[in-house]
Amino acid sequence: MYSFFDVSNYNNSSLYREEMKRSDKASGKHSVYTNRSSPSAMQHYPRVIIVGAGAAGIAAASRLVAKGIGNVTVLEAEDRIGGRIHTIRPEGDAIDLGAARCPSNSLAHQIVKDFGLLEAKRTGTALFHSKFGRASTQFVGTLFGRLSALHDLDKPKDVTWHQHFHQHYQSCVVDHFSDEPDRLLALDCMDFMKKTLAMTTGLFSLGSGGERLAAPPTTFGMVWKRGGFRVLLDVLMRSYPNRKHSLNVEDKIRLNSKVEHISWKGEEEIRLICSNGSVFVADYVIVTAPLGALKRQHCTLFSPQLSDRKRKAIELLKAEGVLKIPLHFPKKWWDDNDFFLAWGEDDLKCVGFNRGPQKNGHCWITSLVGFQINSENSKVLHALFAGELIPEIEQIEEEVLLDGVHFVTQRFCGDFADRPTKSERSGFFNNPHFGSSVAVETIESVREGVTRETLGEAELSELGKPRLLFAGEATSDVSYGNVSGAVFTGFREADRIIDLCKQL
Repeated sequence: MYSFFDVSNYNNSSLYREEMKRSDKASGKHSVYTNRSSPSAMQHYPRVIIVGAGAAGIAAASRLVAKGIGNVTVLEAEDRIGGRIHTIRPEGDAIDLGAARCPSNSLAHQIVKDFGLLEAKRTGTALFHSKFGRASTQFVGTLFGRLSALHDLDKPKDVTWHQHFHQHYQSCVVDHFSDEPDRLLALDCMDFMKKTLAMTTGLFSLGSGGERLAAPPTTFGMVWKRGGFRVLLDVLMRSYPNRKHSLNVEDKIRLNSKVEHISWKGEEEIRLICSNGSVFVADYVIVTAPLGALKRQHCTLFSPQLSDRKRKAIELLKAEGVLKIPLHFPKKWWDDNDFFLAWGEDDLKCVGFNRGPQKNGHCWITSLVGFQINSENSKVLHALFAGELIPEIEQIEEEVLLDGVHFVTQRFCGDFADRPTKSERSGFFNNPHFGSSVAVETIESVREGVTRETLGEAELSELGKPRLLFAGEATSDVSYGNVSGAVFTGFREADRIIDLCKQL
């Protein structure tokens, strides 16, 4: 890549060209991959408003500024930048409430790799069963390997992942264990495997479909040595490693500026009104709001309404995902492995803990899939939850959460497991500015012909010109469901504006 990652030259890289080819192939478009114009070649300097200062918004703003389009304003509803990148430092060490680990060779990895910020995860993966205890390393490796094989099986589009899982679990997973005890253990890990698949699809329930698989959290192989995921934004804005090279994108961000109305169809200009009374006008608007926020607000946000196709995409795509809650402990009581928890079918019926929300006779603690260690703070574990109770678990009373986690860790790991002292919560699922952690396609959305690409299509003015643009992980057909997809779409929409300016 580059010794200093230059967003103005990003599209010269083979990674960018490959992702653009994949994107255009999926959408039926044809592109010519040539070097973009230099800032001096830009003949027009439009007014650009970017709604949202998450990964997509920061990537788009950095790209535009680096190419000489400096009249950029980023409107952010929260009191911070980053969106679902949310790094905190309560005791000096970074803790990521949102995106935490990074897939190797992903776009995010490529952007920061020359700065020594990431390293390969050195920990292994352990599995504890509620009845049989800790599984052997060989069993765990085979179990996760066979789940990957189940992923790779062709699934008919009219079949849910729930149906697909039950149809193939015996032959694809259980039958690959030769020893009878391992076969029985694999069979009794069905609930855990379904939850792991749910994390992979991004769905609360496998019965909804989940047509495209993202990378499950268990496979994210790179961890941050320092700074957390937030440093990716600094690299994009060139504030890291040396602020003297900064693009000064931070000066263009307006925090606590929730956009409540976008009037966009006329030929003169696009008008945006914020909840704090501020009014902005623009020639182009890039909306990076998460799908969950669009679901709540799109009917009142846009005037006129978005196209029927776009509204259908917003309605039929699902805003769900995985819940991660970092937990502080008085001391480290675990070994240097991520560890996951498999409830046996009989144990699921009687867990012995009745405080907090329940659904279909199952207590919320059975939604706790496992723990990942924190790369910077050795006394923090990230609890991973999957399933339909996620919105309720996110808001559960603190003492109930801590007691429930303690109950589970002692049951699975032993009496030596300490009670956590406090939790850190992102609030993504219940915050109206987010509404979820990822966007997911469903059987119904695919059947109706609306996908992530649909959500990423530009809305056209009365003269057929693209002026209202959309970015964010929900609009990405490559690296979907993670930060790399969001960054890619920010570059994509910035490049769209750059190309439109060249045509004027």
